[in-house]
Amino acid sequence: MDARLYCDADIFERERSAIFQRSWQLVCLHDAVAAPGACLPVTIGGAALILLRGDDGILRAFRNACPHRGARLVEETRDCVDELQCPYHGWKFDTRGSLTDMPWFGQPSPLDPALYPLSKVGIAEWRGLIFVAIDPIEPLERQLGDLPDLLEPVPLENMATLGRSTFAADVNWKCYFDQFTENYHVPIVHAPDKSVEIWNYTVMTGDNTVTLAAPGDGMHFGGRWVWIWPSCTFSTFPGGAKLSRIEPTGPMSFGIHYQYLFERSAPLDENARQRVIQSTEAIFRDDVMACKLVQGNYASGSFQSGPLRADLENGTAYFQSRILDALGMAR
Repeated sequence: MDARLYCDADIFERERSAIFQRSWQLVCLHDAVAAPGACLPVTIGGAALILLRGDDGILRAFRNACPHRGARLVEETRDCVDELQCPYHGWKFDTRGSLTDMPWFGQPSPLDPALYPLSKVGIAEWRGLIFVAIDPIEPLERQLGDLPDLLEPVPLENMATLGRSTFAADVNWKCYFDQFTENYHVPIVHAPDKSVEIWNYTVMTGDNTVTLAAPGDGMHFGGRWVWIWPSCTFSTFPGGAKLSRIEPTGPMSFGIHYQYLFERSAPLDENARQRVIQSTEAIFRDDVMACKLVQGNYASGSFQSGPLRADLENGTAYFQSRILDALGMAR
């Protein structure tokens, strides 16, 4: 892809509208919003949203915006709420998104509360994984592509979320996924002692997925990484898995949200769980360090990337082709 696609503000806005607001995003496991009143704020394509389990047990997703003047209603995850109150003018909403009170607006109110509910967005569940979409161009089942087959042996229903972490990086989100979807960089960036034999890795492209499988035993060498269109990953290791979702925050910045899932029936102990988390954080730091070496030259306006190696960077080629298709820039 042309280097300007990693820096240009107009491209960033096009990606928000054409990719992030039109596709399903993997947000969390079911247990994050399982109980009535569970409330989880997220940002998708720059839009603030709320996942809210109603008192009727139904999980809904809304714009995180009061329909009066647009104030954000929720800033932090909350375990059990019986209503949402706007922190700006005090309008109140029940857990199904209906407006219940407009204090000081007039008694009796000149407005019909039924005309001002919270604005709904798409939400769907697949095997306990929760997906959200603002204006999806296709059903979740179609966007999942090959993911159901890839995760068929993973005991998702027996997993619980036992850790979370969030990081920020000053690089374009595509630069990160260019790297995630190939194994060419692994011996240099992640194993400078050359202990990793990249020829034993497999990189498989599928329908809206890229899968990397590593040989050996242990959490990462012996694990599996799946990139899921457009900006999520699901990685498996003995005893658990981790999911991540990237939210671009600017032409050359993003945030990444990790969630660590562990099997209930054969749980790893706390020390083992912490090793998983620490290893993930170390690998992410390595990846960002390498991405920054690339991003600086992309931003210079005087560099054009060279060819991709077909047998090691086929995942990167597929990822880039999906981006170009979505932006109407297919070669």
